[in-house]
Amino acid sequence: MQVRTTLLLASFVILAACGDRGRPLPPELNADVELDVRVLAPVSNRQPLLAGETIQVQVRAQEHAGRVHGAGFVARRLGSAVAVDSAVLMFDPVSDTTVAFTLIVPDTLPPNTQLDIYGLAFGPGTLSRLSSPQHLTVVVCPPNATWC
Repeated sequence: MQVRTTLLLASFVILAACGDRGRPLPPELNADVELDVRVLAPVSNRQPLLAGETIQVQVRAQEHAGRVHGAGFVARRLGSAVAVDSAVLMFDPVSDTTVAFTLIVPDTLPPNTQLDIYGLAFGPGTLSRLSSPQHLTVVVCPPNATWC
């Protein structure tokens, strides 16, 4: 009987030693990356845009350890997932940059369309950030209008 008890006790000790343990997780390479991105220009609803007009979009991207390697923007109509225009520029890693893009406002937009412009920042690996949007109103002039 004592042999059985000893074997049973040994089995419990072995099972406890080989039980599930917390496994180490792979290191998070992007854990301390703090990407910041914002659209500096144009500013929300400061003035309406005319359809067909060319504007400059300025995007600022920052990361304290110098790991920003791309910036861009996407412009889309309010409530639409389809982009009106977009651009991306990739470069060697930096900590702070401002990139200017040119956006031609399509003349095919309906009158009084709200255009949302988002800034993009790209960090190490697949890490990216999207800024809060700048909201712009697009005015479409009728043909042969003398003033718009």
